[in-house]
Amino acid sequence: MTYIDDVIRRAQTAEVSKLAAQAGGGNILLARIALADARRSMAARDWAKAATAWERMRDADGEESKWRTGLSRARLNLARESEAREDWVSAFTHWLAIAELNVTAFASLAAAGIGRSGLREARKCEEEGKDADALLLWRAIFRADPSDVVARKGIERLALRLARAAEAEENWSTAADCWHALEALNSDSKRAIEGLKRCLLRLARAAEENHNWTAGLALWGEFARIAPDDERAGKGIIRCASHTFANDTGAAVPRRNEIA
Repeated sequence: MTYIDDVIRRAQTAEVSKLAAQAGGGNILLARIALADARRSMAARDWAKAATAWERMRDADGEESKWRTGLSRARLNLARESEAREDWVSAFTHWLAIAELNVTAFASLAAAGIGRSGLREARKCEEEGKDADALLLWRAIFRADPSDVVARKGIERLALRLARAAEAEENWSTAADCWHALEALNSDSKRAIEGLKRCLLRLARAAEENHNWTAGLALWGEFARIAPDDERAGKGIIRCASHTFANDTGAAVPRRNEIA
């Protein structure tokens, strides 16, 4: 998920949470069947089948502590087998999944595995000219270990290059994602903030032109975060909020020249 996608997704979180609450609980029987399948597969050392069973238990709203730990253990063995085959892409995927499960006992192993497997694949991507893929890998490594100097340098090197190229092509969403990667390294970076402002401004205006008021509201809100003193943010938020309110209630919308 890109930075811009995440900004817009957060604007819709309340509604999604409401729908999830209405959906109710899972199926206890399915959770028990999945647990039994997972335990049999773990005993047979069939790690891929076990991982699938733990995921079924998760989807059936089974006991969280059991499926999280079980899935982490299955993924751990799959990651180690992938490394033994020097399949660094698969290993990286498994280590990343373990980190996302957020089980304390596996946290340090996941961070080390992400760094080990991701480093090889990121360098390979750069050598092959796949800068966008390499940047994704460097960012994942840095999230796992913010002290990783090599990952930090990789992000700085590639994010700047890709941001400039994307802006030249007027690909504002991709450019914003790259500038955001640089801002995450240093929130005081004037270059990253100015780059983000340029992109968010164009994306917010495009959202308004397309009458996508929810996206516009989210984008202007993000613009306000990085440029709190810029009056354009406040005016944009008011315009989009008024349209959103009008859509929900049927109220009249102020004319643009009354706000802008």
